[in-house]
Amino acid sequence: LPAYFAATDVAIYPYDDTLINRTKCAVKLVDLMAAGVPVLADDIGQNGEYVVHGVSGLLVSAGETDTFAGSVVELLRDESLRAKLGRGAQRRISEEFDWGKLAERVEEAYRDDGDV
Repeated sequence: LPAYFAATDVAIYPYDDTLINRTKCAVKLVDLMAAGVPVLADDIGQNGEYVVHGVSGLLVSAGETDTFAGSVVELLRDESLRAKLGRGAQRRISEEFDWGKLAERVEEAYRDDGDV
């Protein structure tokens, strides 16, 4: 997959506002962000936990199809914005969602409760 990710200009995640989409984790979104691919996603479910609008990608409110389409065009036309968001995405995932750091947070939570 890394070769495909490297050839990707933009990743888009248009989600309908459904119960399933509100509760699922977009693993591919995280993989693409970790690879430095700028993402555009509907602000549904966990997408907003991973994507910080304007920093590590773009978020659009659910159902705003014209805004979503305009954001796709904006990203495709603006190479510097894509580069900025791609770097931000990679940084966000490596700093906040790295497996080692997540394990440290879990361990710390147990320690804080006195269970470890």
